[in-house]
Amino acid sequence: MTSFAGPVPLVSEQILHTMLHKASESSLKRSHLELHESYLDPIQKVLICLLSTTLIRPHFHTEKHQSEFFVLLKGEVKVILFDEAGLVDDIVCLNDLNFITEIKPNKIHAVVCISENSFLLEVKQGPYVPSQGKEFPPWSNCLESKEMLKRLKVIKRGDLLMQNFSLFER
Repeated sequence: MTSFAGPVPLVSEQILHTMLHKASESSLKRSHLELHESYLDPIQKVLICLLSTTLIRPHFHTEKHQSEFFVLLKGEVKVILFDEAGLVDDIVCLNDLNFITEIKPNKIHAVVCISENSFLLEVKQGPYVPSQGKEFPPWSNCLESKEMLKRLKVIKRGDLLMQNFSLFER
């Protein structure tokens, strides 16, 4: 993760271009820019660049203060919400029309980039303790495959798959 250098975070097209380049070179196909000074800050702000070939694997936050507030700046992403068994509860599509959402603590969620690239601003309450940052459900490892990424990209709100989609059946 890269931190912002300077007294006032000013995000420009040049910074987004640099993040896009870093994401393209990253094995995870994403990059991060911290807009806060330290993990001890009371508000954690992170700009995330996602490429279409990345998946933020299903995870959840156990601490009461760990809601995640997402603001889509560019592109299109899906935030997929799961129950404990791995069934898709809901899908939040962030795009030009719907660009802000909040994920509450203990809600399992994944993020998939639909457009060629996307930029998300993530805001959450600090302090951030990396060892307590997130938990992964046991079934989430199967979502790293390219085939599963393709399946998650085509799921839409209102599809019958939303109630019947099980990671163990696919």
